[in-house]
Amino acid sequence: MKNVLVTGASGFVGSNLCAELYSHGYNVRALHRATSNLSSLNGIKIDLHKGDVTDKESIRKAAQGIDTIYHIAAVFREAKHPDSYYFDVNTKGTQNIIEIAEELGIEKVIHCSTTGVHGHVKNPPANEETAFAPRDVYQISKCQAEDLINKAIERGKIKAAIVRPAMIWGPGDKRIFKLFKGIGLGILPIIGNGKTWTHWIMIDDLVRAFRLVGEKNEAMGNTFIIAGDRPVTMSYVYERICKFFGKKPPFLKVPVLPIWIAGAICELICLPLGMEPPLHRRRVDFYTKNRIFDVRKSNLILDFKPSRTFEEEVEYLASWYVQNNWIEVTA
Repeated sequence: MKNVLVTGASGFVGSNLCAELYSHGYNVRALHRATSNLSSLNGIKIDLHKGDVTDKESIRKAAQGIDTIYHIAAVFREAKHPDSYYFDVNTKGTQNIIEIAEELGIEKVIHCSTTGVHGHVKNPPANEETAFAPRDVYQISKCQAEDLINKAIERGKIKAAIVRPAMIWGPGDKRIFKLFKGIGLGILPIIGNGKTWTHWIMIDDLVRAFRLVGEKNEAMGNTFIIAGDRPVTMSYVYERICKFFGKKPPFLKVPVLPIWIAGAICELICLPLGMEPPLHRRRVDFYTKNRIFDVRKSNLILDFKPSRTFEEEVEYLASWYVQNNWIEVTA
């Protein structure tokens, strides 16, 4: 039975990955910060270890006797953090994982990156070989982390692979919940023209892909884009969510520039106070940057295919929000 360590185990992806690995017979050890809310790990029989990827000693303690590290921990797009924090966690944290893995002779490291390293996809679809085009500090820090993983692969002391998820959604996700709720209530307009392309991946499919990467020796040394059924336009995302809630698709489209300026002002006011702005410029990118990906490599090497169509994903996720009383359906 394999012994695995999951960093960022209390987060959305990390907790779902812990559940996936545990359900397939793995001994799962979870690295989490002392301040983490561990409620997402309730009901999963795992070994909890307090620590932080910025603290090498805590990684060393958690990694004793481990065969594979799934490195999920990261700082995502939160405008309240200084740029240095992204590099401390996303880049230097990855370096710490690599150094401990090499020191302890750990068999494999599976690193979670992001399709965001490709930035705005100008010549779709992007594949694993498409050049980096990061647009913000989060994406830059993840590009640097990928470089560290690839250098570790070249040194040959550990086996490693990189997973680049597309836009993640699924039950329990609080970020995309705001999109469903706003559309369900009929109060969320489209920012921009609605023609921007998006590509999604359901959380249960994503963690299955992570498990497959760890299980297949032929996956080592490779990078995989993991994305769902097909890309769709932002207008179509709204249309399908509206259909579930019995609403008419929104006709209101708000120009990008005023929202971008409003986000900049919010950041200017909130950041010195250490507050997360209610609106920031990176959220505007959600509506303006094309994301279209070629997933043939993951299909070929991992035999990975999403379990639902895009339309089925929308219905599945919207139903979960309603059934769990996150969204109240009104006539």
